[in-house]
Amino acid sequence: MYSYSKYLILLFLLFSLSSSVVARNSIKDLPPRYRAWLTDEVNYIITNEEKTAFLLLPTDEDRDKFIAHFWEIRNPIPGAPENSYKDEIYRRIEYSKQYLDGVHSDMGRTYITLGEPKQRAKYYGQEDVRPMEIWFYENTNPALPPYFYVLFFDRDSNGTMRYYSPYMDGPAKLATSVLTVNDNKYAFQAIDHSLGREVARTT
Repeated sequence: MYSYSKYLILLFLLFSLSSSVVARNSIKDLPPRYRAWLTDEVNYIITNEEKTAFLLLPTDEDRDKFIAHFWEIRNPIPGAPENSYKDEIYRRIEYSKQYLDGVHSDMGRTYITLGEPKQRAKYYGQEDVRPMEIWFYENTNPALPPYFYVLFFDRDSNGTMRYYSPYMDGPAKLATSVLTVNDNKYAFQAIDHSLGREVARTT
């Protein structure tokens, strides 16, 4: 789909833009509604080539045509008046705004990109363990494993859930006891005691 997308974008630019004058906008120079479209709505699904092409457009009319074309090439049923893919992306955006600290939060980014997880396990108010959530996914995209999880935790104790990495963070970042500072083995044991072996292994 994306090779076809690039081809259509090139044709669109050749058709739309003057050969002598090409606008070179930065994101901050865009009118507010186009800036919002680029940074708050399609920021996780637009390709670099599409973003560059969009910033080259000189008029609002060209931008409107580009946006319509952007969604059409992603329409599961090309030419149909309804676009289930577009509708789903905007549903995810609204959900992220209402329940996940917005589209720029780690949870919002994940939800918009990957969709509704198959299962969400929430661990809040646990003794000696930071608030955390584990999202489990089943996946049909060949670029990703068939089953995987994404873990979030309240890293800074301010209510904001961040991505957790077993390699960069480790169990010691999840446990709150002073006895677990920089001690992944002891932290693993603390998580195992509070939340169970399956969660401890996940971390």
